[in-house]
Amino acid sequence: MNASVQTALKQLRLSGMAQSLDVRLQEAAGNGLTHGEFLELVLQDELLVRKDRQMQRRLKAARLRERKTLEDFDWQFNPSIKRKQVYDLASGRFVREARDCLWLGPPGTGKSHLCQALGYQAIKMGFLVLYRSIFDVVRDFLEDEAFAGENKVLAKYLKPDLLIIDDMGSAPRGASIPRRVTFPTQSHRSGFVKLRAGEAWTCMPSREQP
Repeated sequence: MNASVQTALKQLRLSGMAQSLDVRLQEAAGNGLTHGEFLELVLQDELLVRKDRQMQRRLKAARLRERKTLEDFDWQFNPSIKRKQVYDLASGRFVREARDCLWLGPPGTGKSHLCQALGYQAIKMGFLVLYRSIFDVVRDFLEDEAFAGENKVLAKYLKPDLLIIDDMGSAPRGASIPRRVTFPTQSHRSGFVKLRAGEAWTCMPSREQP
């Protein structure tokens, strides 16, 4: 690849194509590829690089505590978890329908892992995700108020397609579990709220938003 082509690719910001062009040229010559077949290959290389970079940007913006997956989850650890319900959430339908989901259960039962795994899955599907603990939420809004942030924090929380709030609350042993916890979001956004409460583990998706 000559210098003028390298310069042109750099100016056009086609770094994926620039990385693979020499290899693709050799492949085209060795296999007798047509111009159309060669062009398709280098365009696919560029798209793959851009998709990977977009994925990395979304992962960074999501601020997940750890990169968890459903494949890594030990389903035998907590048999009370309904795997079918979790995988239904992993389809992303509740995000597209702007529905919320409340997770209830004592500490150490897998809620954080599943919330982050479903957040990661949503990112792979192209959704914007933001993960915060309730302590992060309080600190963010207190700083916004203290420094006259002009609701910049609120805008940040309303931007993602899926907002995950971890450790929303806690209750002592034997305390009653509220039947409903309301967390205000825009009608076109979805949210996970993970609440430490009581003895039972359950996931409560909301009904369809009006």
